[in-house]
Amino acid sequence: MESNSLRVCISSKRGNETLKLLGSRGTMDILCVFRCGNPVVRFTQLSNMLGHVSTKTLASRLRELEEEGVLTRTAFNEIPPRVEYSMTEKGRRLAEAVTPLIEWVVDYSSEADANCSASDSSRKNRK
Repeated sequence: MESNSLRVCISSKRGNETLKLLGSRGTMDILCVFRCGNPVVRFTQLSNMLGHVSTKTLASRLRELEEEGVLTRTAFNEIPPRVEYSMTEKGRRLAEAVTPLIEWVVDYSSEADANCSASDSSRKNRK
């Protein structure tokens, strides 16, 4: 039964678009920022935290997450302009759902880093 619903989700246009968004550069990073206890974040803060994501990509991803109903964007009529993002209930549920995946990545990337360090040391010792 589950595999049937999974197949329908992946083959549907909406499901496919959502999965594509989750796999896009910066999406998981943005979710992590909010999941780590930042209820409201300004664009500049996000840009500084996610320096490896260009501002163009970040703006695009935030817009897509807002369109998906994951984030709420609040623009303040001030000089200089101020824009804040916060998670919706849908966004909180998504962040909770991907947390085990993020934890898996952390666990196994740490293991991979340790293995790489051990390999580097053994290569240096052979020289």
